[in-house]
Amino acid sequence: MHKSLGRWQLTAIGVGGIIGVGIFSLAGLVAHGSGTEPGVGPAVLISFLIAGLASAAAALS
Repeated sequence: MHKSLGRWQLTAIGVGGIIGVGIFSLAGLVAHGSGTEPGVGPAVLISFLIAGLASAAAALS
């Protein structure tokens, strides 16, 4: 097998994975809430859908 990914590509994949996990776990925490703060519920899901639609529109333009 031929090596196709270098040091910078593997570092970028690792950083992207860490940031992605942080974003989704934070979204789940915000949606659920904590002991003192109420959760926002489906508002997080709706904001992710709106952001996804905006990203798709930007990608197609």
